[in-house]
Amino acid sequence: MDTGTLLAGWCAFVVGLMAYRLLPVKRASPAGAAKRALQMQGYETGEEAPWWYNLLVLLEPLARRAPSRSLLKTEEDLYWAKLAGQFLRWDPVHFWCLRIGLALAALGFGMTFIGDLFLVGVLAALSFAAPGVVLRNRARAARKSFLRELPEIVELLRLEAASGVSMMQALQALSERDAVSGLSDPKRGSGLVSRWLRHALGVAAGRSLFSSPDGRVQGALLEEAKRSGMPELISFAVQADMIARRGSDPGPLLATLSASVAEDYLSAVDREAEKLSGTLIFPTFGFFFVPFMVAILLPLLPSLAGLFG
Repeated sequence: MDTGTLLAGWCAFVVGLMAYRLLPVKRASPAGAAKRALQMQGYETGEEAPWWYNLLVLLEPLARRAPSRSLLKTEEDLYWAKLAGQFLRWDPVHFWCLRIGLALAALGFGMTFIGDLFLVGVLAALSFAAPGVVLRNRARAARKSFLRELPEIVELLRLEAASGVSMMQALQALSERDAVSGLSDPKRGSGLVSRWLRHALGVAAGRSLFSSPDGRVQGALLEEAKRSGMPELISFAVQADMIARRGSDPGPLLATLSASVAEDYLSAVDREAEKLSGTLIFPTFGFFFVPFMVAILLPLLPSLAGLFG
């Protein structure tokens, strides 16, 4: 059995699966599944999903079989992209549906108009990888913006607490800071810490923001920090939660927390600088050293050819 037959069989299987899911079965219609997915993400009940989103839901059985670590990484990247105001519609499974759908579309296009199996495979691989690359870049930019703002916000938290207000009131005041100053443009990534605090306070509606005194019931602040997957944010949430549970004068503890967060940020900057120097080696070699050597050796090629010929 050749490769073309295998690809044709695979495409027939996918088409059959999609046709089966498109049948008017009341319990699992694609439009209904897409609508429920949107509702779980906070969209209004009356909002209709676009037609292409409904088709992506058909690939959900395949997307759910993606590696669990990959789905977890996608969930963390989507968390930060959504915080920056992007990819608001997506959850990990449906984002993988998008990747699989693009790969299948590229595969069908390539088999129809290109025919070369190698080029078709490259096109399908690039189509599968492209959404993940875009998402990772957006999430990485949001994380960097968040880490830049975190030391300043912690210092402001210390000043707020020094005025005699509780930790809850101080966090509420800081959560409204970028809304008052106008620094809430998601394209610039500014005010992400304040935006995250507003999100955590919204999640804590009807429950406690901080953990119980005995530590058995985890607070919403710590839960949201763990969902983000960022070690610096988790460390901040753990220490803020501990300070709030103690209930004593938070001034000295917040001063220590502020110094710790600033030190963590400087360490992260140093690590990024070290990574940058390593990543610049190959571009420097490819775009500067190689052209320089070609420019020097090219005029000498005729003489060298005559010498050795």
